[in-house]
Amino acid sequence: MAPVVTLGGVEIPVTFAGLTPGEVGVYQINAQILRWVPTGFSIPLTISQGGSVTTLTLRVIE
Repeated sequence: MAPVVTLGGVEIPVTFAGLTPGEVGVYQINAQILRWVPTGFSIPLTISQGGSVTTLTLRVIE
């Protein structure tokens, strides 16, 4: 199941999700930041996959 990533409540496209090449047991998610995501000092980044959800806050600037 592919992860779903949102930034500031806006779903952003996942361009890669899988094991990191050259690493053991490290799962990597690459997502494209869209121009219209909110900016600020405490923007929530949420990753949902397989019934698990993780949220952290980021500083997003233009």
